[in-house]
Amino acid sequence: MTLRLCQLRVLRRLVLVGLLGGFTGCGGYVLKGRVVEGVGGNIAFVAPDDPRLAEPGLPDARITVERDPGRLSAYVAASGLTDLDGRFAVALDAFGAGWMDERWRIEATKPGFARASSLQRLDSATRDMRLLIILAPGFSEPREDLLQQLQRFRSSP
Repeated sequence: MTLRLCQLRVLRRLVLVGLLGGFTGCGGYVLKGRVVEGVGGNIAFVAPDDPRLAEPGLPDARITVERDPGRLSAYVAASGLTDLDGRFAVALDAFGAGWMDERWRIEATKPGFARASSLQRLDSATRDMRLLIILAPGFSEPREDLLQQLQRFRSSP
């Protein structure tokens, strides 16, 4: 094998690795938004200039993004806390985030407030939008996971 042929094969492999890296979600998806206090918990994508994003925010609210909710393979793909103004930016480096057609559970919690939870698509249509999370004052029971549901099911008559 000649040196030129070896160089072409190496170059071809490098290009292939670069292309695959682009398709696997390298660079990721960054979920940006704000958590505010309001009536009734709600999570929705809004335009970046939505006036509700200028309302006073809630600091130290936890944002959790779960992949494959409702399945045994579910896992927390990313989480983060809001800053002093209630803003957050949660980076998702999971494969397919931002381009695969799937639903993710987004949940926001803060002591003294009821949990807000929603299934959302994280795709190219939402990439440039902001997530507006409205938390209502109150209390939330801890969320039951699938293993707890299975144990409860097995113990029922």
